[in-house]
Amino acid sequence: QPLARRTRTEAGCTDPAAAISRAYKNAMLRSPTDVELRAPVDLYNKRRAFYATHPADANGFATQPLGPLPTGTDATDMAALTAVANVIFSSDEFLTKG
Repeated sequence: QPLARRTRTEAGCTDPAAAISRAYKNAMLRSPTDVELRAPVDLYNKRRAFYATHPADANGFATQPLGPLPTGTDATDMAALTAVANVIFSSDEFLTKG
């Protein structure tokens, strides 16, 4: 959740690819290649579609345990970004970077 919130604020836009690229750069200390960006963008779109039809799940995933979302933030978007952030944090590159 913190990476998703930070990313959305720093990206300064609603473009998922720009936000995911920013999250990747924050975590990996480098920008993703076009190939590396495809899977997270696809995941974002799939999770956003799911959360659009499950708003209570979106709100829970985007707010627990950090608390309420910043004013003007969409829970569906933040839940999808949180899913992507979780994948980034679970990647081998993140876990083993030196």
